[in-house]
Amino acid sequence: MKADETLNVLLEGRVQILQKKKGYRFSLDTLLLSAFALPQVGDTVIDLGTGSGVMAIIIAALKTKTQVTGVEIQRELVEMARRSVQLNRLTDRVKVIEGDVRKYKEFLPPRSFDACLMNPPYRKLKSGRVNPLGEKAVARHEIHGTLKDFLACAFFVLKPKGRVFVIYPARRMVELLYQMRTYKIEPKRLRLVYSKSGGRAEFALTEGLLGGGEELYVEPPLTIYDQDNRYTEEINNFLSALTFLP
Repeated sequence: MKADETLNVLLEGRVQILQKKKGYRFSLDTLLLSAFALPQVGDTVIDLGTGSGVMAIIIAALKTKTQVTGVEIQRELVEMARRSVQLNRLTDRVKVIEGDVRKYKEFLPPRSFDACLMNPPYRKLKSGRVNPLGEKAVARHEIHGTLKDFLACAFFVLKPKGRVFVIYPARRMVELLYQMRTYKIEPKRLRLVYSKSGGRAEFALTEGLLGGGEELYVEPPLTIYDQDNRYTEEINNFLSALTFLP
C-alpha cells in the first residue's frame, strides 16, 4: 500500500479495497448497485468505469465462478484496482483493463458478456463546479464519456438477452430510460432510492434487458436514512445481500 492510499474492508472482512486518501473514493451508490445487480453464477460481467475496482471485486466475491472485467480510463486507478484484485486473490476471475468506453471497438470483443454494470458520470460539463481533483471530476462529470457512450458500449459487448444494471440520478431518469431504449436495452426493473422518507428521489436503480419486450416492474421505494440519520431497516436489509454467498 502506498503512502497516499487507504485500505478499506468490506463484506465482513472478505473484501479489501485500496483507495486514494484524496481523489476518487467509492460511495454508497456503488454498494447500492452491487446489491441491486443480479448477475448469475458463472456469468461473464463487464464493469464500465470500474474506478478502484470495488464493484467488480464485490461481484466476483459474491458470485462464485463469475468472470468480471473492469474497464477504467484513468491509468493510476487501473494500477491500484489491479493491486486490490491481487489482495483479494481474484486474479483468476477479475481483470482490470485500461480503456476508453467511447473507443470500445478497439479493445472489447462484441457480444461477449452476459451482464454489464455501470455507474456512469452524470454531471454535464457546463453544470456545476468541476471537482479540482481529476479522479473525482472524471467519475462525476461527462469528461471522458456520457451515459449514451456507456450504453453504446453495453449494446456492443452484450450477448443477446444480456442485462444492464445501472445507477443514475433520479432527476435524469427520463434521459436514462430514453437512452436505454435507443440502444434496444429495454428497462425491466426500476427502484427509486430516497435519502429520507418524504423527500425527493436521489437515485434510480435500473435493470435493462438487451432485446427485451415492453414491461417494467417498479419495485417499492428504498429509503436510506431514518429521522435520526441512521440507516433504515430496509436499507440494512437491502445491503445484506452483500454479506452472504449465493
